[in-house]
Amino acid sequence: MSSKRISKKDDTDKVTSAKNVWVFFRSTYSTWLIFSLSLCMTFIAWTITNKSNQNHSQDLFTFEVAQTLQAIEQRMQGYQ
Repeated sequence: MSSKRISKKDDTDKVTSAKNVWVFFRSTYSTWLIFSLSLCMTFIAWTITNKSNQNHSQDLFTFEVAQTLQAIEQRMQGYQ
């Protein structure tokens, strides 16, 4: 008989726990929490993308400068 009471109490605890989770997700607090986390993740993604774009631009600039210097040196060799 006591085992039936324990299992019924466990079922009640599970239902109560599920209700608490549902209440949490319906609260204003959880809405702001999810919004804040999403905003932080967006900012982190933007920062990573921005840094990658700057690195690529710098590499491209360095390559173009090297190509231009090489072309100038070849022309100067032609004049000598």
